[in-house]
Amino acid sequence: MLSNCDSMTEPIEEKFIFFPTKEIFQTPRDYGTEFKEFKFPSGNGVKIVGWLIELGEDTPLLLFFHGNAGNIGDRSENLALLSRRGISSFIIDYQGYGKSEGKPGELACYQDARTSYRFLREELKIPKERIFLFGRSLGGAVAVDLAQEIDFPAVILESTFTSFGDLVARFVPSLARSLKNKFNSLEKISQLRSPLLFIHGDMDEIVPYENGRKLFESAPQPKEFYTIAGAGHNDTYLVGGEEYFDKIKKFIFAHFKI
Repeated sequence: MLSNCDSMTEPIEEKFIFFPTKEIFQTPRDYGTEFKEFKFPSGNGVKIVGWLIELGEDTPLLLFFHGNAGNIGDRSENLALLSRRGISSFIIDYQGYGKSEGKPGELACYQDARTSYRFLREELKIPKERIFLFGRSLGGAVAVDLAQEIDFPAVILESTFTSFGDLVARFVPSLARSLKNKFNSLEKISQLRSPLLFIHGDMDEIVPYENGRKLFESAPQPKEFYTIAGAGHNDTYLVGGEEYFDKIKKFIFAHFKI
């Protein structure tokens, strides 16, 4: 039986971590970009939803893991802007987000990541050489976990934290010691073997810039860090503008061998 303290932990954690919305308010079509929607079972049988923007077999494809709030619809403009740079993408909603079934959680996110990669490889027959990995904020932790097991041509981590415990400790130190959801990228990052690009705004109000630098410093080579001056947590691609997309495009195509 859980103690009173433990029984309180999970609801408090969820308020800190997961902020899913179910309604889809926009899609890439609102930005002039076509996509296909797929629904497929995750590792625990719960069905999740993914959107594919496919520009052709001769283009790199980003497997895109978003942050902890909203749903895939909120990333529509970002995906459309990437497609204009010749980058295909496949984005998923974690369990409990958007049209995906189930409830969010750390292990569920990791299951969804593995399932989405297998879906690309086995069902959509996408060659592994085409699949690049992108994770933003909490999605960066999901990406790091997946990249422990799979070597990607390259991995991009944007506004990504060392661990959820490090973030919570800034506000509620006592809670940080008893977290169920760890999202500890710091203990995993050294195991990655893919080239890494870190992106972080130096005015990030959610994940401190120094926290992102700490994760970068613990990562193996080859790696590079791209600072977006004046950017907060959720506006990196808007503040970064053309330079942001040029940086991502250059990094991806430098490692695209098809």
